[in-house]
Amino acid sequence: KQSDVMLARPLLASSKQDLIDFSTANGIINIEDESNLQTHYTRNALRHLAMPMLEQIAPGYVDRLARMGQHVRESQQILQEIAYEDFHACGSKASLYVDALQKLSLARIHQVLRYWLSLYQVNMPSTAKLTEIRSQLLESKADAKVTVSHDGIVLHRYANELYIVAEHQNNERSKEEILFQ
Repeated sequence: KQSDVMLARPLLASSKQDLIDFSTANGIINIEDESNLQTHYTRNALRHLAMPMLEQIAPGYVDRLARMGQHVRESQQILQEIAYEDFHACGSKASLYVDALQKLSLARIHQVLRYWLSLYQVNMPSTAKLTEIRSQLLESKADAKVTVSHDGIVLHRYANELYIVAEHQNNERSKEEILFQ
């Protein structure tokens, strides 16, 4: 689920030796968790076995990997900005217009749907589930009434628009409709 907590890792780009040197120079006592040396944990096996071997094969790979990570973060920010612009061009939190979505590439439609779902703080669907959501909601006939459930919400297509309601609201609405029939 989405959170208002910002995750910051200011020392991520610092090497272990830089951190040891800083703590030594500033009289900071280093406390080592004994589990850090146990290589049956994947993270420790990578740290103690794989990473030293990679450094021998490709010296400086850590700096290149850190640089690549920064590039990926920047690319993700650009994707989020495009998703925001596409989302607002296709509607609002209340509803999305099918015609506007269908003018986008599949990748951009998926980004808009993910952005929209994030506003409702639900878990992101798998790629297969997102493809199913898109396919059912956007490839059905214009007059179809399509409903797809995901993580406590229900996505509806009605009158060429997409809507999201909480699953329990959808159940209550269905009971009311049954009562009036």
